[in-house]
Amino acid sequence: MDTSLELLNSLEERVRALEAQVGAEATEPVTNDLVGKFKNLNKLIEEHDHVKNIWANYAEIEKVVSFSQVENLEPLDVSRAQVILADEERLKDMGRKYDSIRRNEECLNSKPLQDVPNSMEKLQSLKALHIDQINASEEHKRRVMNILEAYNTVVMLISKQFMEWDAVLTSLEREKALAASK
Repeated sequence: MDTSLELLNSLEERVRALEAQVGAEATEPVTNDLVGKFKNLNKLIEEHDHVKNIWANYAEIEKVVSFSQVENLEPLDVSRAQVILADEERLKDMGRKYDSIRRNEECLNSKPLQDVPNSMEKLQSLKALHIDQINASEEHKRRVMNILEAYNTVVMLISKQFMEWDAVLTSLEREKALAASK
C-alpha cells in the first residue's frame, strides 16, 4: 500500500503540473478528488474478500500485465454482472433495509420519538417517586401487620378472660342451685 501511496503522490504532482500548464479553471483541484477516490477504493477493497485477494496479488499481476495493456482493457458486461451477482444477497438485503427505512421514515421523524430524551428525564423522576412509594407501602404493611398482631393478641386475651369469668359464673350458679335444692 505504501508504494501505491507514493505512486499516487507522484501522480498528483504530475496532475498539478498538467493543471498549471493547461490553466484549468476547476473549482476544486483534481488531486483532492484523486485522494478521495483512493480512500474509497481502499474502503471497498476491505469490504470484499475477492477484491482483497486480487489486491494482495497485485504485484504479481503487474509483472505479468503491462500498465499500457491494463489501460486498454475495458470491463466486460459479463464481469460486471459477476460482481453484481457475487453481492446479490447483500444488495437485496440493503435494498430491503432501505425500503423499510423509507416506509418508516415518517414514524422515525415523528414528534413522540423526538421527545424521547425529555420523556426519559420525566420517567427517571417517576421511577424515583415509585421506589419511594414502594418503600412507604412496605413500611405501612409492616405497621398494619404489627397492629393486627396486637389486635389479635388483645382479642385472644379478652376471650380467655370471658371464658374464665364464664367458668366462674357457671360454677357459682351450680353451687347456688345445689344450695337451693338442699
